[in-house]
Amino acid sequence: MAIKINTVTRQLPCKLSDEEAQIAGSELASLIEAKAAEEERQKEIKTALKGELEKFNNDIRILAAKVSRREVIKSVEVEIHLIPNSMLVKEVRTDTGEIVKERKAADNELQSGLGV
Repeated sequence: MAIKINTVTRQLPCKLSDEEAQIAGSELASLIEAKAAEEERQKEIKTALKGELEKFNNDIRILAAKVSRREVIKSVEVEIHLIPNSMLVKEVRTDTGEIVKERKAADNELQSGLGV
């Protein structure tokens, strides 16, 4: 006959009852749903953060172009002049007097220049 010398607790496999298996299944389904919701939430946050980074990158590109070219695009008033003898139209900046564009006059420009 064996003599008991000590009692210990060990982690050993135990069969689940039908009720315990059903409860564990419900807990598993809840965890799967919660995990999916958390993954979706993190995906939305990641998308928002990526959008913010893209805005920073775009702003950096614009500012870097200003710095490297030492110029910026602005709205500038331009006068359109008809040169009657050459049938040309010149677009001239009012701030610097620089000719921005020179092109052949359209028919309606020729008519308005002649007072028709």
